[in-house]
Amino acid sequence: MHNLTLSVPGQVFLLKYQRKLKNILLLTILLSIVCNTSAQIRFITGYQNANVDTAVSVANYSTNTICFSPHRDSLNTETVWYNFGITGFRTDTIITFLMNYNNIYYPPNYPVVSYNGKEYFNVKASQRNNINQFSVKPTHDTVFVSTGYPYTYNRLQKLIKSINGNKYFKIDSSFTTPKGNRLYLLTVTDHNTKSRTKKNVWIIARQHAFESISNFVVEGMINYLLSDKVTDTDILSQYTFYIVPMVDIDNVISGQSGRMSFPRDFNRDWNSPRHSEIETLEKWIKKSGKRRYDMFFDIHATYPGGRTTNVFSYFDIHGGSIQSQNLNQFWQRFYNLTHYRPKTIDDTNVYQEGFSADYYNAKKYKRLQFATTIECDWNVNSRGKVWQIADYLNLGENIIKAVPVK
Repeated sequence: MHNLTLSVPGQVFLLKYQRKLKNILLLTILLSIVCNTSAQIRFITGYQNANVDTAVSVANYSTNTICFSPHRDSLNTETVWYNFGITGFRTDTIITFLMNYNNIYYPPNYPVVSYNGKEYFNVKASQRNNINQFSVKPTHDTVFVSTGYPYTYNRLQKLIKSINGNKYFKIDSSFTTPKGNRLYLLTVTDHNTKSRTKKNVWIIARQHAFESISNFVVEGMINYLLSDKVTDTDILSQYTFYIVPMVDIDNVISGQSGRMSFPRDFNRDWNSPRHSEIETLEKWIKKSGKRRYDMFFDIHATYPGGRTTNVFSYFDIHGGSIQSQNLNQFWQRFYNLTHYRPKTIDDTNVYQEGFSADYYNAKKYKRLQFATTIECDWNVNSRGKVWQIADYLNLGENIIKAVPVK
């Protein structure tokens, strides 16, 4: 037998490891005590965009407690998104939800709750010992909870159906995804103006399925572009807006997180695509005409947890070039309209996994004014207000207002 003497750093590491094991043990005991399986409370996941890890999610009727984890598998490795309902609980006391997580950025600070699966409201959550906790006083016999405001494929299809007769709108193209769903390319422009005199603006969203709030921003963009406020101005005669509102449709429908999905993250797949959706987008962008290609926006959302202040931000990948100046001028116009300034994130690094959408477009199309990724926030904005759906719609409108019109 050999005597092993640890160095001081080794002793520190061992102590930290022992403490971590202790926390995990305490967490396991807590879950086993509070959440004993009960047949009286039932999980509801049979609807679009719904998901929860049913293998580890359990409920206790006597304490009205729900213990759960977001779904995770070999195709979706980051446990960010959950969206499920419950029924059969006690209505005479509060319901306590306990979410088990393994990364501080995953659990939402302000999850949303609904009694009908349509209208949602925010609740404040707290974190302790890898548990994200929030409570609801039920007023109905069914409760739905989600990481954030769900935006489903059905809602997108209803939006498209409602505007399909507008003379400024058309479905330019569509593509069938691996699971048989339609990936839409929408165009908004004055079709009576010759295309060679107009500039092209590309807008995409939902490359990561869990980033549902990005779709409300895009819906706000579309609503504004087709409103009376815009159709009486020159913006639609000067620009063609190409919009792909939902890229990772298959994962949206099945309620997956989508981030770092197999075989590669959608937003790292742009230099040599493995996903047929990204390959199709690249072909559509190329076909639209590189000489008139002016701006590229990729709408995302931050991780929902870990921060409580405004982190609405945009990425500057241009490194102080003329494109960087153009981008800063765009956000100055946005600030002049809203008195709201997003955070700038300088990011000129090439990711080892592959090109992001903004980097790919900036590198391939040198005439671009700029390409950028916009990160929307789930939490509290700079005015101390929790983001609501109306705020996201308004954000989309103001982004379009910042596009310069001669």
